[in-house]
Amino acid sequence: MGVDLPPAEAGSLDGAMARVGLPIYLVDFGRVPNAGPVRRWLDQPIEQRVHTFYVEHNQWRSWDAVVFVETIGPATLARR
Repeated sequence: MGVDLPPAEAGSLDGAMARVGLPIYLVDFGRVPNAGPVRRWLDQPIEQRVHTFYVEHNQWRSWDAVVFVETIGPATLARR
């Protein structure tokens, strides 16, 4: 039994990553240029959804990378 969430807020990290249009991908911050609009955007507090609520993080200073996964579901027991 899962929880359906509405689309992420447009200005959030999740909203920006959803607009890319890929179902799953990783952004390695080590590959982001040290100057420019992407670095400036990541190097400020940005809302990030954690299940049903939002928290603010400076993404650049908090993580080495972020992973986007469009759809997830509940865990199931593996059968042998």
